[in-house]
Amino acid sequence: MADEIKTNATEVVADKQPIPEVDWEAQAKDLDAKLTKMTSDRDNYRAGLLAAKGKTGDGGSSESEDEKIARIVKEQLFDSEIGKLIQEKEKIAQSALQENKELKVALKSRAQVGASSGQGSGQGKPDVKTEFWTEEQKADLRRRFNNLPVGTKTTFDQYLETAQSNFLKLKQN
Repeated sequence: MADEIKTNATEVVADKQPIPEVDWEAQAKDLDAKLTKMTSDRDNYRAGLLAAKGKTGDGGSSESEDEKIARIVKEQLFDSEIGKLIQEKEKIAQSALQENKELKVALKSRAQVGASSGQGSGQGKPDVKTEFWTEEQKADLRRRFNNLPVGTKTTFDQYLETAQSNFLKLKQN
């Protein structure tokens, strides 16, 4: 039971912490740079391999089976990394769009709440008067008031006001 309360309290505290802002544009630029570098590396690898073999394009193949397998594996690794970067870029774009939608909804609802609370003169609404002390607390304070020495020159209402101000002072400390 105590563990559940601690867990719930932690979740509540975690919910009230500010959400860190994500710079989607910077992340997208970073991924673009990585994607450009990876594509360039792949093209340079192919060009270098062809230059080392003395090939100019569609010429005959003089590479061994192991060299051919190594080349294909290397090219597949480049293509795989490029694919991962493209997927990550798409994920960032989707996250940015989702955050944008959420912010629009929050802004719209905040504007509606602000507009509705500012309308009207408040007529037709019941006056809600909240008491500082509950009835039980007042009864206890009245008992204490009645036990005061006889020579005390104060009324019960003054006693309540003094008790309220003292309570608020203690609460602030």
